[in-house]
Amino acid sequence: MRRFPVSFSGKAIVAGHSSDGDSEFDEAVEKIHERGARQLRAGRLTRLSDRIAGGPRRPGEQKVTRSPVLLTMLLVSTGLAIVAAVFWILVLRETEKTRFENALRALDEAKYNEAVTQFEEFLLVHPSGEYSNRARILLHTAKIRRYTDASTFSVESVVAAERSLEEFFRHCQDLPEFADERERLIRWAEKIARAAAEVAVKTASQEALNASQSAYARLDSLTGSGGLSAEARDRILKLHSRASAEILKKDLLKSSLGDIQRLLDDSRPLDALRIYQGLLDRYEVLREDRGYADVMERILETEQSLVHVDETPRDAVTSEADEHPRPALSLNLRTAASSGLVSQDTLVFGSGGDAVFALDAETGMPVWKRPLGVSVDTAPILVEGRVPAVLLVHGGRHELMLVSQADQTLLWRQSVESAVTGPPIVIDQDIYVTTAAGQLWQIAAGSGRSVARVQFSQPVTGPPALSRDGESLVIPGRQAFVYTLERRSLKCRAVSWSQHRDGSVVSPMLAMGHLFLLCENRSEDCLLRALEMDEHGRLSERERQTVLGRVMDPCLLRGEQLFVPSTPQRIAAFRISDRADNDVFSLIDTNQVENAELSKIFLVSGASGHLWMASTALRRFEVTEQTVVLDKAVVAEGQHLYPIQADDDDLLVTTRQPWSSSVFFTRVNRETMTGQWRTALRTNLVAAAPSASGNSLVAVSDFGEVFRVPLSDIAEGGFHTRSLSRFRLPDDLNDPVEGTVLSDGRLAAWCYGDDARIWTTRPTGQFEQLWRLPAEPQARPAPFAGGLAVPLPGRIRLTAVRNRVEDYQVEEPGEADVHWRFVVPVGQEQLLAVRSDGQVIRLEYRTSPTRHLAEIGIARLPGDIELIPAATQELICVATSDGRLVLLGADGLERIQERSVDGGIVGGPFVSGNRVFVIAADDRVCVYSLDERLEETGVFASPGGRLTDAPLPLPDGGFLAVFQGGSVVHLDEQGQPTGRTDHLGQPLQSGPIRTGDAAVVVAEDGSLFLWNDLAEGQDE
Repeated sequence: MRRFPVSFSGKAIVAGHSSDGDSEFDEAVEKIHERGARQLRAGRLTRLSDRIAGGPRRPGEQKVTRSPVLLTMLLVSTGLAIVAAVFWILVLRETEKTRFENALRALDEAKYNEAVTQFEEFLLVHPSGEYSNRARILLHTAKIRRYTDASTFSVESVVAAERSLEEFFRHCQDLPEFADERERLIRWAEKIARAAAEVAVKTASQEALNASQSAYARLDSLTGSGGLSAEARDRILKLHSRASAEILKKDLLKSSLGDIQRLLDDSRPLDALRIYQGLLDRYEVLREDRGYADVMERILETEQSLVHVDETPRDAVTSEADEHPRPALSLNLRTAASSGLVSQDTLVFGSGGDAVFALDAETGMPVWKRPLGVSVDTAPILVEGRVPAVLLVHGGRHELMLVSQADQTLLWRQSVESAVTGPPIVIDQDIYVTTAAGQLWQIAAGSGRSVARVQFSQPVTGPPALSRDGESLVIPGRQAFVYTLERRSLKCRAVSWSQHRDGSVVSPMLAMGHLFLLCENRSEDCLLRALEMDEHGRLSERERQTVLGRVMDPCLLRGEQLFVPSTPQRIAAFRISDRADNDVFSLIDTNQVENAELSKIFLVSGASGHLWMASTALRRFEVTEQTVVLDKAVVAEGQHLYPIQADDDDLLVTTRQPWSSSVFFTRVNRETMTGQWRTALRTNLVAAAPSASGNSLVAVSDFGEVFRVPLSDIAEGGFHTRSLSRFRLPDDLNDPVEGTVLSDGRLAAWCYGDDARIWTTRPTGQFEQLWRLPAEPQARPAPFAGGLAVPLPGRIRLTAVRNRVEDYQVEEPGEADVHWRFVVPVGQEQLLAVRSDGQVIRLEYRTSPTRHLAEIGIARLPGDIELIPAATQELICVATSDGRLVLLGADGLERIQERSVDGGIVGGPFVSGNRVFVIAADDRVCVYSLDERLEETGVFASPGGRLTDAPLPLPDGGFLAVFQGGSVVHLDEQGQPTGRTDHLGQPLQSGPIRTGDAAVVVAEDGSLFLWNDLAEGQDE
């Protein structure tokens, strides 16, 4: 071990040994250990002090820390350090201020990039200095202003500006100085929002638009409800709309506009419009886009080029079509309030739908009748000329006819080739009428010569409106367009885009001074749009008004008052002005019928502010300057079918009841609101049979009147205006009245509803009895066992018989939705009751031990049955929904034979003699033998419609077949046409009805036609 010498009192001491003795040595060592311990406890500062003091003091030496020289030096050094620190702090503060001022000077001199750099360096060196908060705000100010103070903008610059604005908020909004920046932030946000929007418009950039919208949102949060003018806001929002349009045009519209142009090149403007309208519905901003408006101009130009005028003249025909080889007797019940009515030899004219009548104006007696083929919605129109005439529309032949008012002599008839779609109008001896083929015809009233016709690309809603100067006709298309035509040449002056939707315009346009009224229906209301015409014939909307309900019928203009009828049974009255400095529409008042229903509405005005409305009755309103008041008086109740006609102090109206197809023509005194007379123009017969004597026909109408008409009168033709008896219908009747002929010759009529009942009439024509029913029948009753088998819920009742018969009741009714479908008589004593689940219950009428209907078997029909089967004593013919004609045995419903009918069966089966007749879906009449072979014996095309009933067997073995379209055809014994066909010129309802050796056919309007001497197979 090495030994370290230690100086102690001038002597050398070796550790572990002492030259002067052990005690002294030990004392020295102990002192050394004590000092070492003190030094260790003092730490680094103690050791540093010791070093400064020169280390451990030797014994006898002076302590260094008490040296005056050293203390003086320390004091001087400390003072110098403090002075140095003060100077250092002052220098640092001066440097921070200088740097801040330099950066601020760069900002003030608009050296924004330099200012940004200097502020960033300043904050790096002085992140928490005196100027740090202000420096941060000015840094972001410089970042924003280097974009906002630029003279031009790009997508990149506006996007960067908006980001800088958001960074300002993110980094500075918590600083105390941020509140002082609000006004400047508003200016910057507004400028960025506007500049970015302008860039978005120019470049169609979605990025720029997003930046603008973000800046606008920030602007909105800064200003709230104030701080920015409405004009400034609108300017920015309009720029947003324009920018959206440009972006849309750039992206989506590029392909869509290409499709539109291709369709226009193919002359398909309506198809192009659908694309155009679809884009407009989706993107509202396109409405103000000029480029998109140019596309509409191309569509309008193309549409106008497709409006063709054919000026090829065509002379009218002056000879009758000779469609009426047989006289007809018309049943026209007439009732009058007074028996003292005296004819003044003046006529009024009414339409029963498929025929027009001339009636004595004072008495209501029919004078002449002219069938019009199928039912039409157009009333007769009086035409003054060399011969007072009536303009008629023949629905069967699609003709306009002019006949003499006095005796219906034909003056001319002109084909318009398709169905008339609006009432004709007469302007300066020219007739204008629209058709289903999308045409407008111009016909000379005097000669019937076709002058011109316009072909549109779509159906139009007529009649046209005449401009105030009389030079233009205005007519709306089914959708989108309104056409302006030159009245005399019919050349198209202009096509206007009215933007109405497909089928929304039903009421014809109305001229209101210099304006035109277009009524555009929406789901719950209607827009009344006042359109103004410019010098080129183009129409534009000047003002619009909304009315509740849909406008389906013509509006009425009386002076400056406009009356608008809307559903249900509502009238809105307006004061109208076409002056440029006035509002077009000024509402006077509205009024609605109590418990209003959907119905047609026709208006006519009169003196003293009175207005009459025909809808579900004839009602009168009193119109003042501020009110529209409904009178309590009600007359001519029923659904009104045609416009009101005014005749002196009276009004003429045409009505039918909801439960009836019969039509009545009524003369009403407009002041007293009382009926003068009423005449049936159409009589729906629900049952007809020979009288007890066989020389008359007894017929029951659906309005409760019973007629007995001699066959001789039918052969002669003319009018029958009196009934023999009547029965009263329920007051609250809503369902149609139906009827049939019972096996004993009586006639039965019935009604459905809660107050279901049956009326029977004797073969003499006298009303017999009312039979009430406990519930509403579930299916059509059928003649059976001298009475009427009625299918009621859960039971079959035999009623209209002298002695009571117990009902057949279903033992297990089964599911609630199972009901009776048909009841089919099989001979005189058996009945098939067919249920909706296909089950067939065979019933038999028995008198022992009591009169009742006994169940004798249950079976199922072969397939789904929609048409009522036909039966004889031994056989049943069934037509299935899948097109099979099945022959079954009556006893057990066993299948005997079946035949497939191509296309399916839509009419029949009808059993007559030894033949079965069915109507195929393609209007073929198929005839089969009624035996086990069910062999097809005849087939021919229907001359129009289906069979009205089973063909009548003739003595020569042939048949007389009646078709709904108006033809009566003679068939041979195989069921093939013989070539003898009568075209009666009007729809037929029932028949032939055998009356001895004659047969009667009933037309839909109740007219009767007679075939005499059927035994010889010839007609007189």
